[in-house]
Amino acid sequence: MKKLVITAIGLGSLATVSGAMAASTAMSTAIWQAEAKKNTTNELVVTPTRALQFNYAASTKSFNQDTGTFDVAIRGDHSAATGFKLEARVDDSNNTLRSLGDTSTVAVGAYWGGTELGSSKGGNGGVGKDANWTTLVDSAQEIGSGSGLWALTTSAGSPADTELTARDNFKFQIVSATSDGSTATTFDKLPDGMWQGEVAVAFRATWSK
Repeated sequence: MKKLVITAIGLGSLATVSGAMAASTAMSTAIWQAEAKKNTTNELVVTPTRALQFNYAASTKSFNQDTGTFDVAIRGDHSAATGFKLEARVDDSNNTLRSLGDTSTVAVGAYWGGTELGSSKGGNGGVGKDANWTTLVDSAQEIGSGSGLWALTTSAGSPADTELTARDNFKFQIVSATSDGSTATTFDKLPDGMWQGEVAVAFRATWSK
């Protein structure tokens, strides 16, 4: 996640003292985290297109919801396939934002069509790598036919060297918080501050015959 960076450059007031001009200058250096990636070989590549930002509103005692847009690219030889399914789930080991000034944390959830994505922890009794995947599109069940990802279903039966791309988005929202690293708290009880971290969503593509 890109950090919000604030640059402040102040220029002190000028004053005349005993006929001499005295000046003061304040300077600040801003540091950006930067990363560049290119992947043109993997069968499934998902690329987020923007950072997420959440701001607390006193009137609702909650944080705003933000849109996380992502691009999906599919490559490879899937000419023998007759069906395609794309699933996603939140990586619970990488969805926590941590305070820069204390031990409080906030956790971020992702939503698809108003439904919260499943998580890698399973939940509802589910455990393991196959637990709680949320289906985004499924050509066999005609799930997600109205989404921007539906065009990816044509990868089933497509010849080698075919590249298909699509774009859609999740809605992200802060779903829980801790005040001391272990105790759940309501958002209005959190101390003022800034929380930073990453939010990871895993994707799984399946081609069926």
